[in-house]
Amino acid sequence: MNGNLGLCVCVCVSSFSFSSFIHSFIHSLLQVPSEKILRAGKILRNAILSRAPHMIRDRKYHLKTYKQCCVGTELVDWMMQQSPCVHSRTQAVGMWQVLLEEGVLNHVDQEHNFQDKYLFYRFLDDEQEDAPLPSEDEKKESDEEIQDTLLVLSQIGPDAHMRMILRKPPGQRTVDDLEIIYEELLHIKALSHLSTTVKRELTGVLIFESHAKAGTVLFNQGEEGTSWYIILKGSVNVVIYGKVLSSSFLTLNTM
Repeated sequence: MNGNLGLCVCVCVSSFSFSSFIHSFIHSLLQVPSEKILRAGKILRNAILSRAPHMIRDRKYHLKTYKQCCVGTELVDWMMQQSPCVHSRTQAVGMWQVLLEEGVLNHVDQEHNFQDKYLFYRFLDDEQEDAPLPSEDEKKESDEEIQDTLLVLSQIGPDAHMRMILRKPPGQRTVDDLEIIYEELLHIKALSHLSTTVKRELTGVLIFESHAKAGTVLFNQGEEGTSWYIILKGSVNVVIYGKVLSSSFLTLNTM
């Protein structure tokens, strides 16, 4: 089976037992930020510098200085104060994770996804030395666009949050993480015949894979089945005895 620019969740089993799984390398979801998310990052940075400039500053931790960065918990606090469309801290985490996935916001040591903790994050614009402050016109633009920006992020944030959870090694997932995965599994028709117990077991073995290169072979005909894929976005070509089957019916967007 060939993947075409696809994102998928993989259930990996050994002898078809849910109690064990195969770890796979997780590749970066996106290499180049989209214009939409770049713009969202700029709007949020300018809004912070306009409304709460103290949030972006040099900080020290363990005798090391981190230039022009923000704290995860403060970013969540700030976002929840900006719009009624942000209902919870979990939702805000997903919205910030959208920016982090595309490199518009980064952990200062590139070690973490976005977390509602005392961790330091830096906007892409602040990676350069002496990053310019927003002009008055840019501050006005951010005020005008911030609600639309937050609405867009609130719509795509849940998917980013789900991908973040699925990237965690299963043993590191929290009870809340497992519950979020379980709620998503309830919406997948292919799993509707499974019992609640089995669905909850699946939450502990699902892993995330990203295949950005078209033509990537996921597995070959005749190989022993060790994985079952749920396609989140993208498509696959299935080739049986040299015949390519239509991939359109295999294109799903379930999460």
